Amino acid sequence: MKFCEEQACVDYVIAMASNSQLKLRAMATIEKAKSDYEQRLEPVTKLMETLFSPDEKLEEVGELVPESTFYRSLCYKTQESWSCSRRVVTKVCYGSSGLKIRHVVTSLPASKIPPSKLYTEKYCPRGEMENRIKEQQLDLFADRTSTQTFESNQLRLWLSSMAYVLISLEFNSPLLAAKKLKLHWKPSVYEQNIFHTPPACGGEILIAGFSSKLFI
Repeated sequence: MKFCEEQACVDYVIAMASNSQLKLRAMATIEKAKSDYEQRLEPVTKLMETLFSPDEKLEEVGELVPESTFYRSLCYKTQESWSCSRRVVTKVCYGSSGLKIRHVVTSLPASKIPPSKLYTEKYCPRGEMENRIKEQQLDLFADRTSTQTFESNQLRLWLSSMAYVLISLEFNSPLLAAKKLKLHWKPSVYEQNIFHTPPACGGEILIAGFSSKLFI
């Protein structure tokens, strides 16, 4: 944080751990979120009680009601590690699983961006980008760059990226999802890179576009 603050035109939004002081100062927001959730839960519970017998367990009713989410910001300074007060934005969620509380510290002032927008539009997209990287690493083995040459490792990353986009399109496209996209790569004797798909795949145009971009 200190490094960012010493640079011109550099702002930051960084996650920070909760502590007893931050939770204490968020108690009003916690009570507000809890009250809002319980108010919305009450009519749903009463409805379920009319539909089911008294001896039925209705433990899952709470999951039918969305979490209550509230945001607040405050000026906060640690006792030793921080040299000055900084803005901390707190996200409070209360639902069927109980209380969830998160904090981020930022250099962006409240006059420039409110707490809810700062958390959802500045902080959360960073987490989503990390999730996409994890998907490539864990599901498509994009971090396997153990061959001896740069070109072969680059090819691995290309194929992994291509697989990721194809899988994403398969989930988002009813046509591709229904036909179970299948693909394999085979180098020909004429040093051409050819992608083969079954005739019923329906993704020939998509794959042709990929191959024209990858192999030039």
